[in-house]
Order: sequence, then C-alpha cells, then structure tokens
Amino acid sequence: MEVCVDLKTVFHYQYRVLHQRGEYIWVEERGQWLTDPNGEAYIVVGMVSDITQRKLVEQSLKTQRDFSQLIAQITSRFVHITLAELDSEINRSLLLIGGAMEADTSFLYRLDNAKGTQTMTHEWTRDGYSSRIQLNQNLPLGICPWFQNLIAERKTCYMPDIDHAPNDAAVTVAQWRRLELKSILLIPLLQQNQVIGYIGCGSLSTPTYWEEEVINLVTLS
Repeated sequence: MEVCVDLKTVFHYQYRVLHQRGEYIWVEERGQWLTDPNGEAYIVVGMVSDITQRKLVEQSLKTQRDFSQLIAQITSRFVHITLAELDSEINRSLLLIGGAMEADTSFLYRLDNAKGTQTMTHEWTRDGYSSRIQLNQNLPLGICPWFQNLIAERKTCYMPDIDHAPNDAAVTVAQWRRLELKSILLIPLLQQNQVIGYIGCGSLSTPTYWEEEVINLVTLS
C-alpha cells in the first residue's frame, strides 16, 4: 500500500485473513488515495469485500478443468501403448490420478471370478506411507460383501469418512480399517459389460471429501 501512496494511484488486492470465527477467508480490497491541493495523499477511500465463495467456485472450476485435461491425457496415452508398456503406463496413471485427487494411495484390482478372488495388481502410495499391495493378493471376493454388491451392480463406491459408514457395511469397513484407510473411492472397470476389476484411491491420513464433479470425471473416463 505504501507504493500506492507514492504513486497516488488506485489499488486492488486479494488476500486471505483470519476471521474471528477462527477460519481463513478471502477478501478483496479496492481503493484510491485522495490528495490535497499540494498533491499529497492524505486519505484513502475504498471497500473490502468477502470473496470466499467466489474463490471456492473459481478453484472448483479450475480443479474440474485440470482434471478433465489429465483424464484426456491419460486416455490418449493408452491408445497406442504396447503390451510391454502396459504395467508402467498403469503405474504412471495411478500416480497422476492419486496426485490430482490429493489422495495418499491409488490402486487397481483385478477380479478372478473363476477362482473367486480379487488381487491388487498395481499401486501408487504417497511418500511416507508403506505399500499395501502384498496384503491384497488373492483375497476372497466375499471379504467385503457390502462393497462387492455395489461393484456387481456397476456402482461407484465413495465413502469420505469410513467412520460414518452405514451399519450394513461393518464387515467391509473392518477390512478397510485393516488397511488404515480413512476415505475411499472405488470405481468398477468393465469389459464387454462385465465387471473385471476396479480402480480406486484413498486417504490414509484424514477423511477426504472429493467433489462430485471430479468423481464423475474419473468414473466416465
């Protein structure tokens, strides 16, 4: 603001402040210095507005736009890859999705209906967290009955806080707690209209609330 005094010009700032409620909000400040007959600035007139909601909308739109571009990028790379490149490309995609979702882990499971098992085939985990892929090999399909019913119906499973899961998901949630998951998003993978597996991501630190628009983008991809 001192620069504005020297230049005797208008000013326009956007910044965050700590509200008396104990939370940070975005404010926009606009004003102009008035000068006396000698050209010296002596008073400022202007206004300060709470623009928190506008900033949230802008961030939401940016997130959706960035994620749309990411999904398009991932999808295009799968068009021309060879079988030998498949594993590395899946791992790369899990890293990108996990990072974009601000998740702590992302993973891919393959279902084997003939053997009645499910296996985590690929995994990305944020630095500081241990891998869980060895704990998820050849698990019985019925180990998470509530979730398996959703997947069988080709439905997305999204639970932002597993501590608030429905009562009939108790057995499933117990398995997720074994993996130290706080939040989870699971999306069925289809081939010729058959569920062949699922892709997912989760939070291992705190419950995470992902935007519905972002979840829809992942699902449609």
